[in-house]
Amino acid sequence: NMGAVTVSAIATDGSTLYAGTRGGQTSGVFVSSNNGIIWNRPVNGLPVHPAVSALVISGTNLLVGVEKGVYMSTDEGLNWWLTNGGSAVSNVEGIVRIQTGVIADIDGHLSLSTDDGADWSRIPTARTGDLTGNLASSESLLFAGTIDRGVFLSRDAGTSWETANSGLADAYIMALVTGGGYVYTGTYYGNGANAADQGVWRWPLTDFANAAVARSTPATLELSPNPTWGSIAVHDAPLEAHVSVLNMLGQSVLESTEHGADFTLDLSRITAGTYCVRLTSPSASMTRMIVKE
Repeated sequence: NMGAVTVSAIATDGSTLYAGTRGGQTSGVFVSSNNGIIWNRPVNGLPVHPAVSALVISGTNLLVGVEKGVYMSTDEGLNWWLTNGGSAVSNVEGIVRIQTGVIADIDGHLSLSTDDGADWSRIPTARTGDLTGNLASSESLLFAGTIDRGVFLSRDAGTSWETANSGLADAYIMALVTGGGYVYTGTYYGNGANAADQGVWRWPLTDFANAAVARSTPATLELSPNPTWGSIAVHDAPLEAHVSVLNMLGQSVLESTEHGADFTLDLSRITAGTYCVRLTSPSASMTRMIVKE
């Protein structure tokens, strides 16, 4: 009995089912206590017709992200109030639980709550690219999707980040989820992308969870110019790095071993397109997207 709605988020505590919707007068939070047969839409304290982007249960609190901040309910969605996670003009695109609390993407920046969503503070972190609101977590691992730089991984609740794009064909992330020992991402089909290269990608979580796995620092690795017509200058690379340039099928088109932190990579002989430039060394692993024109 929800009517014609666009469901944008779902959460459950095992006995009650919550659905967030967006789109005109049907926007809001619907609640069902009988496995989705009958739905109610309580509105006490919520903005008028809020467009819901995220629903998360943390402790006994139900959190909803809308275009006007993070709202919280302590009585299964009957009554709501605006937390300090944003304001009446804030845009919340994603919320996810982690080991140490709850993370929210508010106006393109990450904020942390350690009291089940009642109070929020912005995480002092370097920007990881334009966030898409897609957040996922598994134990101490936090993943964030971006619209231009793929997937980022944080091991310290969002304070520092590294890229997690090995083999990923598209840097525009539309969805992220963890489960069954994997992190899954859905990519955007557009901008002339090959349909065969798009879809759902996955990585084993053990690739990231093992502290001995080579990993990047919250890295300053820079490639320029990007796009390029020939050579690119690489700055702040890990020392004694092996360089692999991969096409969108994950095939290597160029291999090189460099011993310095700054060097030039000649891409003049490869065809135009989008590539992953991967640098690996005994101490770090970094991946960046590059466009050859």
